[in-house]
Amino acid sequence: MTAIRSLDAVQRAYEFLQLERYIEARREWYQLLQGAEPRQQELLAVLASQWGWHDQAIYTLGQLGEFGAIEQRFPLAYADEHRTHSETAGIAPDWAFAVSRRESAFRFDAFSHAGAHGLMQLLPSTARYIGRRDYARHDLQTAGVNIRLGTRYLADLKRRLGDNWVVATAAYNGGIYRVIDWIPQQPMAIDRWVETIPYRETRDYVKNVLAYQQIYLMLENPGQPVNRFRELTDMKISKSLLGL
Repeated sequence: MTAIRSLDAVQRAYEFLQLERYIEARREWYQLLQGAEPRQQELLAVLASQWGWHDQAIYTLGQLGEFGAIEQRFPLAYADEHRTHSETAGIAPDWAFAVSRRESAFRFDAFSHAGAHGLMQLLPSTARYIGRRDYARHDLQTAGVNIRLGTRYLADLKRRLGDNWVVATAAYNGGIYRVIDWIPQQPMAIDRWVETIPYRETRDYVKNVLAYQQIYLMLENPGQPVNRFRELTDMKISKSLLGL
């Protein structure tokens, strides 16, 4: 690791990060990864994780197939913000961690082609709906603001969808009105319903978030026999069961 830290490109990337010149830092890091051997890339990912540059660590380890590096691939990033705002919103922190991990890999300045910003990838219109005012791009790329609004939006979706967090997860990605159309009239097991979601992106999104929730539940409760999937065993949904 000492040899990696001493590389000129690594030191330049670190200085750019400290100066908040993120474009230059990412450009330097990308060039560095392109010329590195797999073992060097793995060490660079660990170093990025130590710096709190979580998205770089997550993507690099994923590309290398290093799926066992749980600490680096599923960091408790922005832990205070996720826990505090989840508690205030009345939702489970593992859900908030999982959504941020799936949406942006904890990249605070993430920006999508659809116009979504920040850790939890909020559209300005969604932020306005939740916060009752307009938010600038800088606001939505501030971790505390983004997580506060994102957790409140998750709680709002859950409330509007019969207190069902699985269906709310689908709505976070696919939109609440589209998801309501997908809910059956007759009761259906929730795991079967997930498989019937017609949009592959949303179907995969829900599965990813559920898996990440289990990982974060275990990380938040080390040594305890916790199982988020147990809640799904007897869960059924229909329009009437969700009060729709």
